[in-house]
Amino acid sequence: MQLITTPFKLEDIETMAQAGANAFLFGTPFFSMRAVAEYRMEQLQEIRERTKQTNTEMLILVNRFFTEEELPKLRQHLTHLKEQDVDGIIFSDDALLAYAKELGMEHLLIYQPDTLLTNHMDIDFYLHQGIKRAVLSKEITIEEIQSIANKSDPSRLELIIHGRLLMMHSKRKLLSNYMEFTKQNRSLTNEKDLYIVEDTRNDRMPILEDEHGTHIFSGFVQCAFKEIERLKHLKINALRIDGIFQNSAYLTNIIRLYHQCIQGAITGEQAEIMFQELYPHEPISSGFYYQRTSKTK
Repeated sequence: MQLITTPFKLEDIETMAQAGANAFLFGTPFFSMRAVAEYRMEQLQEIRERTKQTNTEMLILVNRFFTEEELPKLRQHLTHLKEQDVDGIIFSDDALLAYAKELGMEHLLIYQPDTLLTNHMDIDFYLHQGIKRAVLSKEITIEEIQSIANKSDPSRLELIIHGRLLMMHSKRKLLSNYMEFTKQNRSLTNEKDLYIVEDTRNDRMPILEDEHGTHIFSGFVQCAFKEIERLKHLKINALRIDGIFQNSAYLTNIIRLYHQCIQGAITGEQAEIMFQELYPHEPISSGFYYQRTSKTK
């Protein structure tokens, strides 16, 4: 199984590879949303060299939704990524798929539309376009994941198994609008220590405003230690650990625990206990694995 993660700095590549990561996801300015760190285009060559040295994959996050006038910039970016010999590109906008086909690089694409991939027919449609793999929606249950894996090609499926889950994104600058409405002269852009609390629950949901708009995340941290054995049995090949709102030390520890679970050195139950000992105040949850996001009468 492939463990994918999101390094905060270049030096993390070697450290996290030693902990068990074998693929890294990198953000770039303008093209990436919700990246833990952004790397300049001139740094990609060094990243490529470091990933080759550690025998790991270099994945690039290109999950922005592009307007008409931005399309030439997207095509130029893809051309540059092809020249850098990247191992994969995570995308959400179908325009990227069209350009990738023109450039003969659709085999590098990893489709992640967040909430949309919830059945095997949608997944198979995109896999038949020649892309590398597809990322399942985080809002479906473990039973639904199993059903999809049984009806599709599990070796070309990816799951986000650990981290804060994106719950809402708006292009509107909601925090800036709020500060303007309340006549407070303070910028909250790119602040990563903000949260909101709903009237009906106590969860603290991180909220982030940046150049792409406003992003709201789950009040819990997705955790899948206990599900690793089942995912191994389903032969789902790619598992991602997202480090947003965390740091390098935290992410390295989490990678090591999941790697030990995959290798069979410890059980999922043992890993979760060890995690809770390390981070007793972390609000972990199995997310939507055992509860549906909507109820049927």
